[in-house]
Amino acid sequence: MTAPRTLASLLLALATNVPALAGPRVAGWVEPAWIGDPPVVLPARLDTGAERSSLEAGDIVLFDRDGREWVRFVLGMAGGRETTLERPVAGFAGPEASGDRPVVRMTLCVAGKRAEAEFVIADRSSRGYPVLIGRAFLRGDILVDPSRTFAAADACVGR
Repeated sequence: MTAPRTLASLLLALATNVPALAGPRVAGWVEPAWIGDPPVVLPARLDTGAERSSLEAGDIVLFDRDGREWVRFVLGMAGGRETTLERPVAGFAGPEASGDRPVVRMTLCVAGKRAEAEFVIADRSSRGYPVLIGRAFLRGDILVDPSRTFAAADACVGR
């Protein structure tokens, strides 16, 4: 019979004999968001309290293209530059009575996770960050450490 192991020796044995498990990526509460293709890189607040992601935009104009509703909007970027994007409308968000904010789908990369994401297009100029990433995108893949910023800043480079 072998001598009983101490808790420390059991933990050491587990740590050295068990392969590392793949798990969520750790990101700070603020990370760069690579949006669209080719990507526009904007600072984003990762918000576990919000279900949906949203994108600050100006000059939001709805229009019809080939019988489908589209939206044109302007993104502000670093250095005062702007870029105009056009996307098909995937739906509308907002208070149930109005549902006035268009929702678009775009490629998003944050903390190494690259996927299609839905964004509510809205005036977020009073909120401090031009992009908010909600739980719908973060769920299962990204763990937010609120004590850090830019913890995974380079994870989307080259993706």
